[in-house]
Amino acid sequence: MRVLLVNKFWYHRGGAEQVVFVTKQLLEGAGHTVAIFGMHDSRNEITEPYLADFVDTAKPSWRDVWRILYNREAKNKFSELIKKFKPDIIHFHNIYHQLSFSLIDAGRELGIPMVMTLHDYHWLSPNYKLFHHGQIDQKLIGKKFFRPLFTNCLEDWQKTVVGMIDFIFRSQKKYRNAIDQFICPSEFIKQLHVRAGWNESQLAVVGNPINQFNQLPDTDNFVDGLYVAYVGRLAKEKGIETFIFAAKITPEIPYKIFGTGPDESRLRALVENNGVANVSFAGFKIGVELKQAINNARIVVVPSVWYENAPYSILEPMALGKIVIGSNIGGIPELLPKEFLVEPGNPEALAIVIKMWFNKSLEERNRWGNVLRTEALARHDSHLYLKKIEDLYEKLLINAG
Repeated sequence: MRVLLVNKFWYHRGGAEQVVFVTKQLLEGAGHTVAIFGMHDSRNEITEPYLADFVDTAKPSWRDVWRILYNREAKNKFSELIKKFKPDIIHFHNIYHQLSFSLIDAGRELGIPMVMTLHDYHWLSPNYKLFHHGQIDQKLIGKKFFRPLFTNCLEDWQKTVVGMIDFIFRSQKKYRNAIDQFICPSEFIKQLHVRAGWNESQLAVVGNPINQFNQLPDTDNFVDGLYVAYVGRLAKEKGIETFIFAAKITPEIPYKIFGTGPDESRLRALVENNGVANVSFAGFKIGVELKQAINNARIVVVPSVWYENAPYSILEPMALGKIVIGSNIGGIPELLPKEFLVEPGNPEALAIVIKMWFNKSLEERNRWGNVLRTEALARHDSHLYLKKIEDLYEKLLINAG
């Protein structure tokens, strides 16, 4: 089978990129031929001659704004690649803004079956997190096209106006109907789309694959862990304030924050101004360093206050047999037993659960760590993921005749 994988970034940036890199590796390992399309970026780990020009969405020029709405240059290069590569299936991941929905037009015009993985809520709202000004806003979902403007849902007027225009444009172009199948990494994201009026038959639940993190460390190198860790992007919706104030309530326990992001300076100031001496910032980690950071933790906490989908910040430590505590929100309850769920945004409740698990015996933590590991590997094994997407691809090819 010839598969064309599409994602705007081709370096390890977040969960979406982790999925797309693993998907490429698994497909090629199974004997399929894979090509990629995305955007030129100096950080890319894979390159192709047909990549689209870089689009700056942080400080967009007017030319960038037009490309965000409809990137003709990206569409033309994508069409050239399709004609050269002749894929059986096009599998989209994140194409929003930088590449734009113009790529769907290219696939539609050339009659190629198309699949898309839903990593967030871009299809439901101009605000892909459904989170702004410190809270979730489900009223952004649906056909009330001007509500995002009234609420400044992207917390930047230019971005909100552009996002609203983009949302209206793609709704009118009926791009959703052009995608043959959407892949949902969680049942939660599927049901949110169903409640928004989507046809359930167009949505297939396929959990994110665990790959490089699917082996426990060697017994000789396994450590019980000395600290409580947060691992991920430093942004408002991640609930790191809750993590910090839980640390303040439990000063006898060391906490480490691994990651970087737009909220880093504010969070550092929050720690300093509140005298939270048991919290340290350990920087961004990837690959072996990330695995080591997780392995050296006793507990990993995911204190999100937005609708997480199927985060690797939970799956990776689970696969390493670590105790993971997460907010009872979004897709997180599908990954963790109730014993490890806490009310989002409640540092007192989080502190109680952290202290309880931190002080349990090594035997008890290992027992539950093995339960979490077994659950993660049973539902998110990379070979299971491969089988599901192969079956999905083959079904679409049969339907296409």
